[in-house]
Amino acid sequence: MTLSETIRARRDELGLTRWELATRLRDIAEKRGVECSAQENLISYWEGGNYSPNARMMPLLALALECSTDFLYGLHSLPNAAGVALSRPQRPKKRVRR
Repeated sequence: MTLSETIRARRDELGLTRWELATRLRDIAEKRGVECSAQENLISYWEGGNYSPNARMMPLLALALECSTDFLYGLHSLPNAAGVALSRPQRPKKRVRR
């Protein structure tokens, strides 16, 4: 699946319109102090494969789509697989001998 197809599919999975995704992007960018002027037409260009999000926009897009950047690039088949892979495994509890 291409980046444009992944963006569209994930947006559809979340039930978001292009306007809602653009609004999420702007809100996330504002909270992080990053300039972002995403509009519906930009989302349309990304989904159409005419343009791709730049490196500065990818982390914001991943947050807005509730997934990892690895998922968007097709490196993982699950939206949050990278987060799962990075979590520390739990050590088994030590048994107390009496």
